[in-house]
Amino acid sequence: MKEGYTLKENFFWYFKQVKQWFPILMIKLFLGTLLFAAASFLEILLPTMLVKGMVQLIPLKELLFQLIVIGGAIGLTRALLSELENRTTAHQITVRSTLGRKITDTFLSMPYDFLIESKTRREYKKATDNATSTNQSGAEAFYTVCYQLIKNCVTILIFGLTISYFSPLLFLVVVLASLANYFGLKRVLKKRIQQKTALAKLAMRRSYLERISYQIEAAKDLRLYPTGPWLEEEMTITVEQIMLLKQSYSSTVFFTKLVKSVGLFFQTIISYGYLVWGIFQQILSLTEFTLYASMIARLNQLAEQLVNDVYLLQQANSDLNDYRQWIDTYGKPTAKQLQETDWGEELTLSFEDVSYCYSGNTEPTIKNLSFTLQQGQKVALVGANGAGKTTIVNLLTGLLTPTTGRILVNGQDIQTIDKEEYYAHISPVFQESIVLATSLGQNIALQENYSEERVWDALKKAGIDQRIRQLDLGLETELTRYLYEDGIELSGGETQRLMLARALYKGAEILVLDEPTAALDALAEEEMYKQYNEMTKEKASLFISHRLASTRFCDEILFIKEGRLVEQGTHRELLQAGNAYAQMYEVQSHYYKEEQK
Repeated sequence: MKEGYTLKENFFWYFKQVKQWFPILMIKLFLGTLLFAAASFLEILLPTMLVKGMVQLIPLKELLFQLIVIGGAIGLTRALLSELENRTTAHQITVRSTLGRKITDTFLSMPYDFLIESKTRREYKKATDNATSTNQSGAEAFYTVCYQLIKNCVTILIFGLTISYFSPLLFLVVVLASLANYFGLKRVLKKRIQQKTALAKLAMRRSYLERISYQIEAAKDLRLYPTGPWLEEEMTITVEQIMLLKQSYSSTVFFTKLVKSVGLFFQTIISYGYLVWGIFQQILSLTEFTLYASMIARLNQLAEQLVNDVYLLQQANSDLNDYRQWIDTYGKPTAKQLQETDWGEELTLSFEDVSYCYSGNTEPTIKNLSFTLQQGQKVALVGANGAGKTTIVNLLTGLLTPTTGRILVNGQDIQTIDKEEYYAHISPVFQESIVLATSLGQNIALQENYSEERVWDALKKAGIDQRIRQLDLGLETELTRYLYEDGIELSGGETQRLMLARALYKGAEILVLDEPTAALDALAEEEMYKQYNEMTKEKASLFISHRLASTRFCDEILFIKEGRLVEQGTHRELLQAGNAYAQMYEVQSHYYKEEQK
């Protein structure tokens, strides 16, 4: 990945995109420059012509006619320029939105390994905040500032040549003052770039704190536990750190503005003093004095704007670098030699000496794991909390890529299978799944148009169909109250059954159940296990649980300890062996029996 792009590289890259998506913006940029230069020149010409007319005692009617013609021309060019720029704004926003969608698309499709890293989320926050979040962000500001810069440069060139005809010294004074202003703003830009990463990290933290402050899921804990003071303290510290950075930046800005004001003071004295001297020396007529004085005043404004534009362009360039570095890092998928996959009638999934180490860790979480899951087979993955069960699920589902070893489907490494194709063959029920703010039917099918018959069949198998039939709107019932005031909230157990129905509706050959009964009581859990044989018929099923009593219906049990497979066999075989599995079962069975009383 390239560390940073030059202004020239970003300029050509950006306008290549603009030309590809909205070529009319290039035409509008050219027309806007001409109209701005014309309007600026006419605005200087008007007072000059009036002074000339009064000095030469031109008849009032003729003077009024000139006023109407030039004034009308100014009004017309300004109106055309305003309309042109208003129409351009919509296209600029679309360019920014198009670039923004690319960031979002890469975020949604990036490997899960990257997504779970805080660095990735911090870089995402920096790219979106700086490049695509507002009208002032790099993806839109780059065009806006380039347009301002070009039209100001053209107008300054016209005025500069006109003033230089009388005295190159006046133009030189304006240039020198502008350079002093530019170097001051360059210092401001350097300060801003230095603070970018720190601000992005703090913004991500502040966003997290604000989010959990109003999340419905967090509302109960925030009220029933003394989390309020902690949350308030964390927010206060975060805001104070942001303010310290902002104050440091503001101090740099203040010093820069002070230097600019001093430069402008001396520039004004020299420029207008020279013009007054020209009048007294009879080098200039009153008409010429008016023309040059008006031009200097306008030139000062344009020069100040030009320097500010250069600063803003460098800032936009820096912001655009954040965008392009994100796309370079995460937006270009690693080229893989994908192969055609023969899923066949019988599916076999194998872990072959698989290890996985999370980024930043020195010890792997999963260590040399090997096992086989066949179609029609029910395998239970058990172990204490922190043993690595969820990591194994993420590896099996293709969300994580093994650090070493291979995961095979019918003998083919899943890394050579298209991700979307592989995902289509997996129906997972995770410990934490999202209930969408949409209808119950769409929550199960995850698509707008769905088969009601299949949805009801999945709900029946999941044991929640009777509860849904009691609802007035049935499958059209809206879930959650995020978007709908009449939405309903499901209990923990109902939500788990809903997620199971979602997996069954998908109907993939590989069924992964990660703690699917954690929110159920013992009797409800026992009842659901009786239904599993029907649910998992002709599927390769992996069942994860920390309750060993729930594994009896499985064909094989894998006992995981500290990321390693330490025992393997049926429930009966592992009890007879009398090792770690049997010992944990004995401890748990006491409490399990208590629940059933």
